[in-house]
Amino acid sequence: MATLRDFSPLVTAQAALCPMPFVLNSVRWAVKKFLEDTLIWRCPLIKLDVVSGKGRYPLVTPPHSEACAVLGVRYNGNRNLHPMPGDFWPDFPAEGEPDSWRYGHGILEVHPVPTTDLEAALEVSAALTIDADGVQYTRNFMPQERLILLGGGTIAQPLCRYAADLGFELVVADDRPSFANHPRFPEAKQIVCDLFPAAIEKIGIRESDYVAVITRGHRYDADCLRELLRGIMPRYLGMIGSKRRTVGLLNMLEEEGFSRADLDRIHTPIGLDIGALTVSWQS
Repeated sequence: MATLRDFSPLVTAQAALCPMPFVLNSVRWAVKKFLEDTLIWRCPLIKLDVVSGKGRYPLVTPPHSEACAVLGVRYNGNRNLHPMPGDFWPDFPAEGEPDSWRYGHGILEVHPVPTTDLEAALEVSAALTIDADGVQYTRNFMPQERLILLGGGTIAQPLCRYAADLGFELVVADDRPSFANHPRFPEAKQIVCDLFPAAIEKIGIRESDYVAVITRGHRYDADCLRELLRGIMPRYLGMIGSKRRTVGLLNMLEEEGFSRADLDRIHTPIGLDIGALTVSWQS
């Protein structure tokens, strides 16, 4: 059994940049049109209870399907009803044994209107198509995610380039004019040169932001973390540094009154774990 997604390469081969929800929508409507044109998908007989005084009956089809054509209607097991085009449908009320039918918009209508209750007295043969009308596709357009680099040193330059390639909006902050400038960070949308607490306030941290604390020393890291922890917590907050020094810094901030729960949300050390060891050399 094939799914709609199995047909998607036929569309993406001609429209490689088309979002997948739109690809699947196109496939769905192509399948729907094919089934309507060929009437190839037949369903088992649909049996309907006849109700006295009722001439209109909704057709209940399998999930995610709808009847695109009624091929025949039998009444009470032995009488084939005649299809009647809408233009010739009687506009006067009549009651009795039905002898004709018409179908549209999921409703089977018989004429005359039955006067007797009969169980499963209407047997309907129908061709099906997929139900595409009730399907909605939503594409969300989200604002570009920001990566905020607090520190403009050596690490920040390649990180800025890599993040730009990944589609981030880049913000760089440093308190040194020789480091916080556009020639050094051409990919950055915003560069702030100020003391780190003031720079963070100017940037305005959002919940959707990613923040990397990569200053030139733990004194400045601590200034950044104090300011960040007092405000809105970003989606990601990471700090560079050795395990020993970062543990000491976090313990110091806890002693200052910052909660351990907030401190535990800080990713540190950041970067890939390459299994490196610090070796002390003695002469």
